[in-house]
Amino acid sequence: MKLFLLALLLAAQTRLSGHYQGCPYSAVQVDPRLQQVDLVTSGRTSAGWSQNYLALEQLPKDCRVALNGTFFSLKWHEPAGPLIYAQGQKRWTPRFKRLYADGEKPVAALSRAYLAVYADGRARIDHSRGRSADQLAEKGLTCLLGGGGQLLQDGKPALMLDQEGFDERSGLRPEQPVARTGVGLDARGRLWLVTAGLEGGGLSLPDFAGLLARLGARQAMFLDCGGSTAMRVGSWQRGAGRPLPTWLVVR
Repeated sequence: MKLFLLALLLAAQTRLSGHYQGCPYSAVQVDPRLQQVDLVTSGRTSAGWSQNYLALEQLPKDCRVALNGTFFSLKWHEPAGPLIYAQGQKRWTPRFKRLYADGEKPVAALSRAYLAVYADGRARIDHSRGRSADQLAEKGLTCLLGGGGQLLQDGKPALMLDQEGFDERSGLRPEQPVARTGVGLDARGRLWLVTAGLEGGGLSLPDFAGLLARLGARQAMFLDCGGSTAMRVGSWQRGAGRPLPTWLVVR
């Protein structure tokens, strides 16, 4: 039985590393039908979102794979998109529209990419298009992470930064080679969790989209970048430059 479970685990998860456009990357392929994809967050308090962010080494030991979560607002100390976590029991929609910009507005008109995972192991990457977490919640939804932006649609680069509210002050630096994190979904329903540039260098956002496409992703979204980029796979980890409010994990 133990050998069977080990074989099942190995079949559910594959780790790759290499170079793309001269930049080192690490990628983990996960089958959400065989492993639990979830979120770990700092959570909310009675005063609002908790600023007691979690570092990579503070995550529970059963989180065998961990990836930094989405963009978040330093002004509001909130994740940058609709968020459902802890097996769908808590929901949150942020108050702002544009990250760090002057006069941040309610999120009603904001379209941001999100990753949804369901209890039966299905996963999809879509856009919120102004809908709140409560409006996005569907029967069987266990995990939703929003706030990044679209990278790929049907296997082709499909950036839409202006529509998603990423302006020059967002910190995204789309044309600069910086460390980046993304999530992709292939034609067989498997997830790709990807980081690039953790050991030096980096990728522009169009090149990062190209990396996800090369790995076989059909739909993809980017998460945070720069100093927030971090990944852990078993005992191997890179990044962990700062505590963060949200982590995408595989248990």
